[in-house]
Amino acid sequence: MKRVGACVVVCGVLLSGTLPMAAEKPLLSHALLQALVDEVSGEIALRYTARLSQFDRVQASDGWHEAAAWIKGELDRMRYRDATIEGWPSSGSTRYYTYKTPIGWRAQSAELWMISPRR
Repeated sequence: MKRVGACVVVCGVLLSGTLPMAAEKPLLSHALLQALVDEVSGEIALRYTARLSQFDRVQASDGWHEAAAWIKGELDRMRYRDATIEGWPSSGSTRYYTYKTPIGWRAQSAELWMISPRR
């Protein structure tokens, strides 16, 4: 019974609007928010994502490095002057904390054979 009474009191206070509400202060000015809306484009983000997905980005592969070079080229084109590509050893035995790096590799050729139901 006490629980039902407490629930009724809480609901009454909430519905009556007597609880003090914190004044809502926006994080951005209206002008800054409008400037962001005018500049940010989901279509541009989609184009970058589509382009980046064209690289074979298996870790420690040529495609991974080609994707990094493409990103750096885009940043250079946008006049970012301090963009650099950094690298670390990836030998299959090098560890960074608990992460064991994969072996870097370059595929020269490949074949895929269907062995079932027949070759």
